[in-house]
Amino acid sequence: MTTKAHRIKLNPTPEQERYFYRASGVARFAWNWALSEYKRLKYAGEKVDWNEIKKSFRAKIDAEFPFVREVTNSKLCSCCGAKNDLLTISDREWDCLGCGAHHDRDFNASLNIELEGLRLLAGTVASSASTPVDVKALAYASA
Repeated sequence: MTTKAHRIKLNPTPEQERYFYRASGVARFAWNWALSEYKRLKYAGEKVDWNEIKKSFRAKIDAEFPFVREVTNSKLCSCCGAKNDLLTISDREWDCLGCGAHHDRDFNASLNIELEGLRLLAGTVASSASTPVDVKALAYASA
């Protein structure tokens, strides 16, 4: 029986390398923070609710962890790149005014991170996510 495998070697540019380190560092930081919260709550004998832990993390991002915003953006449509500045932190799902796609905010942010990573791998300068449509203008135009 023959097993075939592929070996892929990446030669990222310095910009790509910095982004990958930041993105993986943010992911690891978020995981470690959530795990420590979980352990703290368990040790204190409190009920552990993962949704509450996520809400707590999101509430602290701007004040305590602003570097997280550098690699995540859940306001950009992962389909067309339209940016929706009308979203509030409580909006967990939204419909894009640019293309009509329905998004779960967390999943959309993960897609945007993946798309940015792929863009950096390809070495391109612009992507749909980096050239957003003005959603406020679309909202006024459609009203």
